[in-house]
Amino acid sequence: MSQARLRFVLLSLITLLLFTAANITPVDRLTANAASPQKDKDKKKKSKTSRAPEQPGTPVLWEDRGDISKLNLFWGVGGEDRQPNPPFQFDKEDESGTNPKIKVFDAGGVKWNVKFDEEVHGEVAASRIVWACGYMVEESYFVPSGKVAGVTGLTRAKKFIGSDGSFKDGMFEKRPDDITRRRINWSWTNNPFAGTKELSGLQVLTTMLNNWDARPATTTCWGCTMPTARSWIITLWPTGAGRSAR
Repeated sequence: MSQARLRFVLLSLITLLLFTAANITPVDRLTANAASPQKDKDKKKKSKTSRAPEQPGTPVLWEDRGDISKLNLFWGVGGEDRQPNPPFQFDKEDESGTNPKIKVFDAGGVKWNVKFDEEVHGEVAASRIVWACGYMVEESYFVPSGKVAGVTGLTRAKKFIGSDGSFKDGMFEKRPDDITRRRINWSWTNNPFAGTKELSGLQVLTTMLNNWDARPATTTCWGCTMPTARSWIITLWPTGAGRSAR
């Protein structure tokens, strides 16, 4: 086992032990009855193939992951059979945020957001720890190298992608059509879970992983259908998780 992976496993075990000691409420899914978030004023047109719910549901912050010893912390919320499947086809450059990103489709038609630069290692590792502790994360994978066909018109991402479309060290975040980003931000002090152990646990976890960008502008909310009900997933874990956890 490499030193990097050993450090990741040890950090994961320490974090999980701390959360067990903190006596997180053993509920299958923490929800709260709260007013629906305000209507998104900057709402993008929905894809015609989107299967995500259009109406607000129940806010969700935390889930019981069950027997933690059975979780696969290498693959995280996804799995080996769900990772990006080459070849990749360029869609467009994503100019949001502070890091260079592009959008691609893989061989199965699945859409991915690919991030480059120094955050990619730490962000993938941090997402595994956050997920194992019961919080919501996006499905992401570290891809050490690959090639994207049809790349054109790059600005920020140009230095990370060769003229032949080749790249190294990319973090692939899945953009499934049954989950939508509501583009609605939540603050740490004003949300349906204020005052709960689960929210306090998330704040502790953010500090432990040295996430310096835990501001309201980086929090978000997903819309998706969970096994029992339509839900608004409250991802108070910042979208730039792990920026300093490397």
